This record gives sequence, C-alpha cells and structure tokens, in this order.
Amino acid sequence: MAVIQSMRNLLESISLLVEQHFKLFQKELSDELQTVLKSFFGLLLCLLPLLFGYVFVNISLVFLLQLVMSTWLALLLVGLFNFMLGGLGIGWAGRRLSRLEFVPESLKELFVTRQVFFQGAKPPEEGEFVCESAASKPDDSGDDDSGNKAEP
Repeated sequence: MAVIQSMRNLLESISLLVEQHFKLFQKELSDELQTVLKSFFGLLLCLLPLLFGYVFVNISLVFLLQLVMSTWLALLLVGLFNFMLGGLGIGWAGRRLSRLEFVPESLKELFVTRQVFFQGAKPPEEGEFVCESAASKPDDSGDDDSGNKAEP
C-alpha cells in the first residue's frame, strides 16, 4: 500500500514539475514576444523616414553620376552598390541573431531539473540557483592537480 502511495506521489510531483516548466516557458515566451514586437514597431516607425531619405539620396547620386556617364550605367552602379550594402547588412544581422539565446531562464531550470532527475543531484534550496555546465563537473578519476593518483 505504501509503495502505491509513493508511486502516486511521485507521478503527481513529476506532472506538477512538467506543468510548472510549461507555464514558465509560456510566460517567458509571451514576455519576449511583447518586447520584440514593441521594438519591431518602434524600429519600423523610425525606419520609414530613413528609407525615404535613402531613396532620395540614391536618386540624387544617379543624377550626379549621369553628368559623367550614361544614365543606364549610373543606375547600374548605384543599384549594385545598394545590393552589396544590403547583403552585408543582412549577413551582419543574421550573425547577431544566431548568437541570441532563446528563453535562457527556462533552459537553466531545465538543466537543473535534469541534474536532479538523472544524476541524483541535490535540488537547489529556495532562492538559490546553481547551474553548472557538464564541463565543470568534478573529476571522478581520483587524480590530483599534479596528475598523480590521490590516496584514499
């Protein structure tokens, strides 16, 4: 009877843990989406005047180059310049976005939960947070810093 109650308690605890992780993920995702959308619309409002100014500068550059070369060549040079500039900008933005961590707090909590479940680590106390990478685990080989075997 005690085993059945223990199994029931274990299943309830696991389901509560999964439910809390899901709620945390939802909260962080909604917070990040709100932040991103606010930033996006603010950026869009600022970029529209910049875009119109950029178009007028390019048109003026074509008229200036038209004084020393044919119109089609001036348009081609300005177009190629803008094409290369846009490609560099997209590449730079892509590299920056690829380095962003998505919902880092949820990933940290998931790591701690994995440590507790699969490796038998002690869960952190209330208010305490410990997140170690797998590379920083203590060495179980028994070697000390000098490379010699440690005596028991």
